[in-house]
Amino acid sequence: MAVERLELQTTACRDGEAFGAAGPYDLLKGLAFLALDPNDPADALVTDLGLAPRDADGRVRFEADVEILRPIDPARRNGRLLLDAVNRGASVLRSLDEAWVLGQGFTVVRCGWQHDADRARGLGLQTVLPTLDGRPITGRMARVFEPDAAADRFALGEPGVIPYRADPDRADEASLSERTFVGGPARILAREAWSFSEDFTGVIYPTGFTPGYAYELIFTAAEAPLTGHGLAATRDLIAFLRDASASDGNPLAGEVEHVLAFGVSQSGRFLRQMVYDGFCQDFEGRNLFDGLLIHTGGARLLESNWRLGQAVYNGWDAVSATFPFTDVTQTDPVTGITDGLLARVSAKGAPPRIVHTDTAAEYWGGQVGSLAHVSADGLNDAAVPETSRLYYLAGTQHGVTPLDGPPGRGAYPANTIDYRPLLRAALRNLDCWVALDVEPPPSRYPRLDDGTLVDRETARDGLAGLPGPGAPEKLAVLHRLEFGPTARQTRRFEQIPPERGPAYALHVSAVDADGNETAGVRHPEITAPLATYTGWNPRSAKIGGTDQNLRTAGAVIRFALTPGGEDRRPSVAERYADREAYVAAVRVAAEALIAERYMLAEDMDGVLAEAGRRYDLYTTS
Repeated sequence: MAVERLELQTTACRDGEAFGAAGPYDLLKGLAFLALDPNDPADALVTDLGLAPRDADGRVRFEADVEILRPIDPARRNGRLLLDAVNRGASVLRSLDEAWVLGQGFTVVRCGWQHDADRARGLGLQTVLPTLDGRPITGRMARVFEPDAAADRFALGEPGVIPYRADPDRADEASLSERTFVGGPARILAREAWSFSEDFTGVIYPTGFTPGYAYELIFTAAEAPLTGHGLAATRDLIAFLRDASASDGNPLAGEVEHVLAFGVSQSGRFLRQMVYDGFCQDFEGRNLFDGLLIHTGGARLLESNWRLGQAVYNGWDAVSATFPFTDVTQTDPVTGITDGLLARVSAKGAPPRIVHTDTAAEYWGGQVGSLAHVSADGLNDAAVPETSRLYYLAGTQHGVTPLDGPPGRGAYPANTIDYRPLLRAALRNLDCWVALDVEPPPSRYPRLDDGTLVDRETARDGLAGLPGPGAPEKLAVLHRLEFGPTARQTRRFEQIPPERGPAYALHVSAVDADGNETAGVRHPEITAPLATYTGWNPRSAKIGGTDQNLRTAGAVIRFALTPGGEDRRPSVAERYADREAYVAAVRVAAEALIAERYMLAEDMDGVLAEAGRRYDLYTTS
């Protein structure tokens, strides 16, 4: 067992607050002390583990931050461990509503996994590789910067991340390029026009970086930390909590009947990486997770478990945006590579049950969501395994913005559809699938064979005539990327920047006459709309790049209140006689979703209340 011990302190969760039928929770917080064996095939999945410092027993030892939340009353625990896969060290349960999750009686576990997370800001862990022949392990890498405001410097890491440091001895070899839009032609900036910061963790450009432009720094990093041991730490902690005895120091001994996992965006891609690399199976080859809910992960993986990987990097030239994309195994006709997300685990038996949920922003933005269910040649729908479900949350954006929230950074106000009721239903259905073997409702997503999945240009034609700037003109393109002939096997970048091959075909949902998406699971307020709700939003003039798309944001484009203006869409008055009629239409749509199990009956009142608030806001301001 790779977890050698846990050191946890117990306090009251949220000062003793009670959560529904589960009552108050304990919070157990502290450290897991782990050891990995480079000679064990299961641990050797961690890239470069054989180069890490070992103790006298030949093990690589490190620690990970741990949090466990469980009902104080054992009788109120539901027997399910839910991994809350942290995103940049933070819980992702807000995407469901943490209080609701705890009210179900789950035992929630969090484990620091991100190698470069700043532990002062959240959950994290880090191990640094040793030096070889008196020199650290170095390598070329890229850092992309897309400023929203005028600036003359940027860091070599995202906020809250411990940055890579440039090698001072090879600083003169670095290059900095500028593009007027993401994916556009690059202009190399004169080397004497910019410099590294004094500590070599940032770049200074006195002329100033232009908002809306894209800048790429290619440099040699001074040292390479392990990036994959967080995957092993998560695997080993969950296996320990599931299987170890009380005498081993397991606080959950005998309590765990099933294991679920929930990840969002970055941590959704982390779960995809765990599955792809085989870290979702224990040392005996058994599935670690009975079910996974992967939200807004799109079709991407993660750069964790690559030498010089950047766990937060989500660029269009990132290795996280390379084949494979689908659960099923297929062959890319261009590269000849055969692979699939479930290829490794399926070779050892039945894969875990997986529910993928994505918003429209994952299709219009950088998560390239359509590739998760389209053949590699872009011409046909790919198969979805019986053990997987795909739910497309039509007309929504990457994260939930409150109805009265800030307008955002786009040319239009941010999309404010609260899709959490649909996501809660997905978790409930996954739980029933795992614990009771009750099949969840069928996958629902846009498809090529019925015309609900279309290329982005066709969708833009259907959006013509909307008030305002409409869909952005410059949409980034995903190319096949070559990082070197053996890079996929060694997980070491041999070519930075990568060589670009032919582009993948990217698709989005078809739209109706209002510009609202027709496919997937449609929220009741999209079925009965007061506006056009999108997964795209052009950048606003205040942040530059107005012809480009915001990476994760959608938009709300309200209908006119009365007829007679230039807006081609029917007005609110033409659709609904009054507030009561609008809320009634939302109720009908919600009842249909509840009947089909895409929404929980317990969420009806909240959905109707939100619809009433939206009507009041849109008709009075």
